[in-house]
Amino acid sequence: MVVFGNEYAEQKCSHFIRELFVLKIIIKSIHNFMNVETNQKKCNFCKKDIDKDATRCHHCQADLRGWTTRHPILTIFIILISAPLIIGGYYNSSSETAPLSSQETLENSKNYNATKYSSNLIKNGITLKSPSTADYKTPSSATRNATNTYEVSSYVDSQNSYGAQIRSYWTVNIKYVGEEIESKTSYIDYPNNWKVTKVEFDGKNIPIK
Repeated sequence: MVVFGNEYAEQKCSHFIRELFVLKIIIKSIHNFMNVETNQKKCNFCKKDIDKDATRCHHCQADLRGWTTRHPILTIFIILISAPLIIGGYYNSSSETAPLSSQETLENSKNYNATKYSSNLIKNGITLKSPSTADYKTPSSATRNATNTYEVSSYVDSQNSYGAQIRSYWTVNIKYVGEEIESKTSYIDYPNNWKVTKVEFDGKNIPIK
């Protein structure tokens, strides 16, 4: 979890307020531009011409004030409820872009390589009835079971001896046995730093060579 200091929070809040202020100016400018050449406007209800500053239509007697003006108490209540949610969501979106720590980068690299080496082991170490028809489903990620131990699961679609399309599920347990150096994640890429502890294919345990 990322914790922001008071200075960072004040900067973000100030930036957010400035954006709202600029947006308000833009909207007001567009509105003024559209009505600059006329002193009249259309009633939202009867569509007849009325004075642009009128708050009530003299034709249909409709109240032309904005919703917030007609309901000030309810408006204040909604603002009090919504403001914390909007600011909280703004800070959360900012925290998502925060850089990963060295430990998080190291763990992500292990997860990626555990998936890669497990997939390669199945593709190159398991003989199918019809290898040319094989369609390997790439695992989305590895599941960490213990320190430096990962379980990777997926499946492969291929034809059997009779030409029927079948799906075979597989699971590989693999462990990182290399050095723990956070500044050198390239060590995790070395195949010799990984040890396969278990292979299961189509419900059967496969001997590890």
